[in-house]
Amino acid sequence: MLVFYVENDKQKLMEFDFNKNAKFRYLQIAINQHLQRFSGQNGLDQIDTKILELINFDLLAKKDIIKSLLIWQKKETVYGFGDVQYTIALDKLQGYYSIKNEKYILNELGKELII
Repeated sequence: MLVFYVENDKQKLMEFDFNKNAKFRYLQIAINQHLQRFSGQNGLDQIDTKILELINFDLLAKKDIIKSLLIWQKKETVYGFGDVQYTIALDKLQGYYSIKNEKYILNELGKELII
């Protein structure tokens, strides 16, 4: 069963019902969250999408984006990421935004991805 996670095979993870075994009663929630980390049709996963949505919503500095992500994960996800992981994810998306006066602004490519 856990080999599905190690293989990182999205299809097998989607098809397997971890709720069948009481030992895995919380694992299904984690697997469902993990599935959100696979890229969607626009090439973004849930975290990438959230980052671009935050940038699109307001002019924020890097520390404010990271803070918003940490609050979001606590309220709406089961992720346990830290600031460094979110900083890496933000930096990975640099082709979709620009920075002016330390504030992040979506460029046209970024806007196309979240609309």
